[in-house]
Amino acid sequence: MKVLVIGGTRFFGRALVECLARDGAEVAVLSRRAPATQNVEWIEAERTAGLARLRGRRFDAAVDALCYRKGDLAAVLEVVDAPVHAVISTAWLGAAPDPILEVTSNYLRGKQEVEVELMEARRQGRSCVAVRPPIMLGHGDHTGRLAFYCHRIASGGPVLAIDDGANVAQVAWHEDVATALATALARPGFTDAAIREALPDEGRTVRRWIETLAGALGVAPDIVAKPAREVAPDYLEHEPLWRERAQKRTRDNLFAFAKFTPTAPEQWLKSSVLATGRRVA
Repeated sequence: MKVLVIGGTRFFGRALVECLARDGAEVAVLSRRAPATQNVEWIEAERTAGLARLRGRRFDAAVDALCYRKGDLAAVLEVVDAPVHAVISTAWLGAAPDPILEVTSNYLRGKQEVEVELMEARRQGRSCVAVRPPIMLGHGDHTGRLAFYCHRIASGGPVLAIDDGANVAQVAWHEDVATALATALARPGFTDAAIREALPDEGRTVRRWIETLAGALGVAPDIVAKPAREVAPDYLEHEPLWRERAQKRTRDNLFAFAKFTPTAPEQWLKSSVLATGRRVA
């Protein structure tokens, strides 16, 4: 199986490339950065220049992890010959965070434009699918979301539970999403659905997430509940989970389609938190 991955050098993209290569796929990565994975083809270029070099290349599947705005998908479809095109979107399109930040609003607007373009491509007979993961955590997350909590827990200081941490967050391990997607790409019927949400389960409260993270670090967290209105805006802007709201898994769920059971957070957090948390303690 020959797979093109656009943007496969950091966090989720890297995990996907590693999964595909481990499963025996011939992987080509279009990126400015060199892939960390051995034995993959590196197309070293910016997006537009790289796509120009790919004109006429044949792949069994193409995954675009850097599809952010109108025209991005059309540019790939124009030059890349593949029966399956997957774009990485976001579960936030199903339930946007509330309140929403301007940067998040712009991000969602771009992803929505991509999905509108995808629907039009499907009407024209192209086999495209949007994969909608929720917030993904794990070692190597360049956004620092995991480190945000680990810093506070490992320091022994209080960890704020905004509005008592009662809201439910559906968080996925990036390696689980990568494994499920790598499996799905090779299965017939993957693009029968226009959208495959990658929600691993029904979620858990943010307070419970904090407790789970603390358990992985081997400490008892000092959780302090505080209403959002009493918390500094700068803190709220960087707090990763307090805006999250649970969504229902559909029959088109990526994990269900791939017949893959997501790893329990208590298990994957052991390695991810230790790698992140001990470094910041």
